[in-house]
Amino acid sequence: MIRIRKFPKMLVSFYIIGYIFAFFALFYRTKLLFTAITFAVSAILNVLYILSDGYRSSKFLIRAKKLIDKGELEKAVENIVYSANIQPNEEILVQINASVKKKPEDYGKTAELLSRKFHELDTSFLRFVASSFFYSAHNLQRAKDMLIDVSLEKMTVKAVRLLGSVLYELGDYGRAIKVFSRFDPPHIPMNEDELAIVYGIGICNLAKKETRKAIEFLDRVKAKSPKFGNAGNIIKQLNEESGKG
Repeated sequence: MIRIRKFPKMLVSFYIIGYIFAFFALFYRTKLLFTAITFAVSAILNVLYILSDGYRSSKFLIRAKKLIDKGELEKAVENIVYSANIQPNEEILVQINASVKKKPEDYGKTAELLSRKFHELDTSFLRFVASSFFYSAHNLQRAKDMLIDVSLEKMTVKAVRLLGSVLYELGDYGRAIKVFSRFDPPHIPMNEDELAIVYGIGICNLAKKETRKAIEFLDRVKAKSPKFGNAGNIIKQLNEESGKG
């Protein structure tokens, strides 16, 4: 059986666009050969995507989300572990966490059940799943417990973003800055994760009353996206308070 560990995201867009072009080309008889070739290439890419580890793991995570909403928490945990065994899939996990939850408390219960599986399979990804679910259930201490012992070198930017946010909300600003700094980009932040990291360092410094440092980091956020976290207005207010406005 063909196994594709990672299917490029760009090719997903390519085969979707290919299907669209093939459909419209059907209305032009002179384009039938083009239609056939475009459809065939798109179909092949589509099949390869379905066979990829990323797609297979995402199916188990999406199924787990549905099971949690139905209250079938133990089955949900089984599907999460299946997914992790195939391939860590943070993108789908982020989508699940951003979706509407019928009973947020059930995510906390699922995370608790998942943590009991760590003696069988303990990975940074599964801890990220459990931490994000505890966070959804507003259990900050347990969300922290899941990630705090994971080496920063083994954590992804999304996991660092989550742990840093949890530490900030718990008032542990110094440790939050240390965690966020693991992925502090040496340039203007370019994507949402980098914006969140730089913004987190800025807000933590602000909470520590280190205004100059706070402005330094928030300025980097503002340079890319002034509306992110209301960075532009925060800087304006800080400058006014210091008499620079």
